[in-house]
Amino acid sequence: MELEITDLVLLKYDAQTGILYARWPDSSPIMATYFEESLEAVIEAINQYDVKYFLLDSARNRNNLSVGNYLNIFTLLFSGLAQTRLQKMARIKSKYADIEEKYQRYNQEIINGIGVNFKVGNFETRESAAAWLISES
Repeated sequence: MELEITDLVLLKYDAQTGILYARWPDSSPIMATYFEESLEAVIEAINQYDVKYFLLDSARNRNNLSVGNYLNIFTLLFSGLAQTRLQKMARIKSKYADIEEKYQRYNQEIINGIGVNFKVGNFETRESAAAWLISES
């Protein structure tokens, strides 16, 4: 079911698998000011539906954010997720190799700095990400 919580992020919740799917539009420096509101909406949805599995689709992102904005936004996201009962987060990789390399490095810095209490995986496809999320491991 599609959740209409915020205009900025597409959220779909699959009650059968317990997966919350999220996709933001391609980001630009101007959009950075709207991310905090949408992050709060995602965290609220995770708490409201007691989501255990979160699927973040970054496949189409060609991130134009500054390093500072990116680190700030994703620190907010991972910090918020760490306050929920989330067990696993899967991220669909960006199809842009140079962007993906930065995503992985910055996200790992954030995860190590915060010390998240859930598993994080990066995947090529939505199907492989979803399969990992609902697997026993």
